[in-house]
Amino acid sequence: MAGSDKKIPLMIGKYQKPRCFKNIKIEKYLKYCNSSKAWMTQKIFNEWLYHWDIELKKKKRKILLIIDQCPSHKILIELKFIEILFLPPNTSTILQPMDQGIIRSFKTKFNKFKFNEILQKIECGYGIHESYKNLTLKDGVLFTYFGWNKVTEETIKNCFRHAKWIPRKEQIQSSNYTIEKYEETIKQLNILDPMEQSDFLDYTYTEIDEVEESLENDDDVNEKQTRGIFEEKTPANEINHEDAFKMLHNIKKYYTQDDTFNINAIQMINQLIKDTIFTKKQH
Repeated sequence: MAGSDKKIPLMIGKYQKPRCFKNIKIEKYLKYCNSSKAWMTQKIFNEWLYHWDIELKKKKRKILLIIDQCPSHKILIELKFIEILFLPPNTSTILQPMDQGIIRSFKTKFNKFKFNEILQKIECGYGIHESYKNLTLKDGVLFTYFGWNKVTEETIKNCFRHAKWIPRKEQIQSSNYTIEKYEETIKQLNILDPMEQSDFLDYTYTEIDEVEESLENDDDVNEKQTRGIFEEKTPANEINHEDAFKMLHNIKKYYTQDDTFNINAIQMINQLIKDTIFTKKQH
């Protein structure tokens, strides 16, 4: 509930050993399993729980796991450090914290990394369809790793709050504090026509704002890409933004190869590419 203990994601694919995973230690970034339809199965779920139970035993910890009553979630093993709480049927959208915005936040960030990768390839001269079709499951691993790391503790805490898992006493104290801050702010700023207090108190953080902001930012980048970010001419003795962009993309490509794969380098290059685009916008 504090959002401070994020478990490594589990990815399910169709193939046991995808070729793009060659010479890469996927387990450093996520847990990979396979099934014929790339769906969760009872076998995969119980193996996942079994290994998690062992991890918790080593840490001398016990947890409560909230899950829905999906057929693949049937428990077939004895768990000593994980207590399972099955939600009543048809209540997941209300009571499951994951459905209150955690999944949506992750998918938004995943897609942002995915679309940025496609745009980078387009800027380097690749076709749109080629840029999309050339994405591999290894790229999906990277997008998952980066996206999940971007989901904040505050987002997770707020989703538990939306699902009403926070004790009532804490909610009351928080509400009283919010009322005091609301009244104090109205007075200090001398706001003549303030928002209704009831509307102010009902306002809580949602991932919708984050999704809209992300899409808005992506639209802005997309517009710049369409018009041509690198239109101006640069003196022959200088490196223009287009050349810098292509250089960074090639270096990133180097570090995503099987024998030179380096997640830290990829993260740094992504930031440099972002800075390059920002510098161009400033000019």
